[in-house]
Amino acid sequence: MLPPQPRLGRLRRFLADPRVELVLDDGRNRIQRVERRYDLIEADALLPDAAGSGNVYSLEFFEAMSARLKPGGLMCTWAPTPRVAASFARVFPHAVAFDEGSILVGSLDRIAIDPLLWQARLAAGPGEYLGRQPRAGVERALRGARPLERKTLEGVAPNRDLNPRDEFASP
Repeated sequence: MLPPQPRLGRLRRFLADPRVELVLDDGRNRIQRVERRYDLIEADALLPDAAGSGNVYSLEFFEAMSARLKPGGLMCTWAPTPRVAASFARVFPHAVAFDEGSILVGSLDRIAIDPLLWQARLAAGPGEYLGRQPRAGVERALRGARPLERKTLEGVAPNRDLNPRDEFASP
């Protein structure tokens, strides 16, 4: 038998945290069925041309998520294409880009860009779950936080539920 892995131990501690609720469900369906508001909604990464990706990278998806945010709540997504970023930007008037725009965090309310505060919060809590190397990557991403460049997205057609352009690799 193999000894327990350090990452597995951190994951177990994270999942045992009473503030964490793990739900295995169709996220889009659940969030539209359950009358609950969230501080944070994170959409897991899905390749943009994978079957079903139109369900998590569309304008309508981001609208549904925004309707379930608490005041000051945040939506986080991977933005693998300009079309995903354009869809996100149309819904969230306030958005921050991380990792050169590949990760977006948006809100209906203003987001104060304060990497030093974010790093302090990381150090005070979730940083211990990550471990040293992953935490260093998160810290780099936090230092590189910038407002989403909306001008570069002008004229980019969004993904729509009934026309998921990225999923079908159409112009």
